[in-house]
Amino acid sequence: MNTTAFFTISSKNYLAYARTLFQSVREFHDDVDQFLLLADKVAGDFDSASEPFSVVEVNEIGLPDFTAMTFKYDVVEFNTAVKPFFFNYLMERGYKKIIYFDPDIMLFQRVDLILDLLDRHSIVLTPHITRPIPKGDTFQPSERSHLISGTYNLGFVAVSNCDAGREFATWWSQRCTDSCYNEPETGIFVDQKWVNHAPGLFADVCVLRHPGCNMAYWNLHERMLNGLIVNGEYPLIFYHFSGISTDDLGALSKHQDKYNLAIRPDLLAIFEQYRDRLLDNGHEQVRRMKYAYACFTNRERIGVVARRLYAHVAEQYPDPYATGVGSYYQLIMSKGLLEKGGFTLPSGLAAVSKAGKINIVFRIAKVLLGVDKYVGLLKYLNYVSVLRRQGFLLK
Repeated sequence: MNTTAFFTISSKNYLAYARTLFQSVREFHDDVDQFLLLADKVAGDFDSASEPFSVVEVNEIGLPDFTAMTFKYDVVEFNTAVKPFFFNYLMERGYKKIIYFDPDIMLFQRVDLILDLLDRHSIVLTPHITRPIPKGDTFQPSERSHLISGTYNLGFVAVSNCDAGREFATWWSQRCTDSCYNEPETGIFVDQKWVNHAPGLFADVCVLRHPGCNMAYWNLHERMLNGLIVNGEYPLIFYHFSGISTDDLGALSKHQDKYNLAIRPDLLAIFEQYRDRLLDNGHEQVRRMKYAYACFTNRERIGVVARRLYAHVAEQYPDPYATGVGSYYQLIMSKGLLEKGGFTLPSGLAAVSKAGKINIVFRIAKVLLGVDKYVGLLKYLNYVSVLRRQGFLLK
């Protein structure tokens, strides 16, 4: 067994991304063990034994209250919630240095810089940005965006199997057990926002500002690529292709509105290489694979309301997927809380019209209540707009 492990996490529909990541790992590192933590079930959809990396199904790693975690979190939340648990899993198996990469990352050279840092540091993190976004830049993401999503991008985390590293992974896993929602209203952004605390809570944390590490759409204002050299000086070690589209060949990331590949031709070569590898690794075949925890046992989709409210009655309904008499499904159906899908927020003129009608209601409420009670109403609406705080709907 090697003493270093690299791992990623995905559901089946992202399997081609994981294959592409590990393909790049093998080009530079034949000296590490590679793991895919599958936040899903294989269920005969692919041959996990034939993959050139170890596939561990998430039900094998000893999650606390496994069923509740798969149900209360959506697919993205669940994929991120299990991350610290797998750090613990690998530490318990004797790995000394462990690096997590998001599946949509690709290595362009060895990561010895990071492995060497783990000789002296317990945790290595990369901030989203290392230089200010210019004043007057109105595009997304902004500096304010990173106040919501977190200082550090957790598409990459490296942890040493030392006292502080183990303490960090344990603390982080405890937070992610119950508080790994995408819920900016309460200050939570999946697993990521919690790690804002890490440099203050744990010893020997390294904030890695190397421009060639975790280059991505969120830091392109400060990084230019020439071949595989960043800013004319730093080697590109790994690029994070977050939000990439295999259908729109000119797009850079669906999560931003500033750049495309026509504006940033310096990125064109690596994007073409990455897309080609994704397709070669079966992206078209796996992208539509069904998530094992998406539906009740009757194959009806589990909506966000059902997931968010489940914690209020979890002890009464230990199998939230069941649909028979006396089930959680029957409860939410009786309360009119089964979502049918299909609703989209209006945009353009329709949005303006609908907002205008709603604003009339608020003006009437202000007149009826008076300004002091109206302010109180707004504070309550802000509080109760978080779905998890609407357990009263189940009464």
